[in-house]
Amino acid sequence: PVPGPINGRYHVIAGCFAEQENAERLVGRLKERGFAAHVVDTHGGLHRVAFGTFPQRQAALEALAAVRRHDAPDAWLLIQ
Repeated sequence: PVPGPINGRYHVIAGCFAEQENAERLVGRLKERGFAAHVVDTHGGLHRVAFGTFPQRQAALEALAAVRRHDAPDAWLLIQ
């Protein structure tokens, strides 16, 4: 797991959901696995769920690489 702070502009995204309930369910599962997961925002009607959020780009890229390698090959980086 890649815990990370909640504040920051670099988000390692786990998934996007039309239903908030599904987003919250994934957040719960990821937190059980040790991630600092949360719903980042809602964009285009989709609730975006992050494994974690980071203040520095390099830390986010390292977390993204680890997540892709061990947990979710389709994870991606959202920069806000």
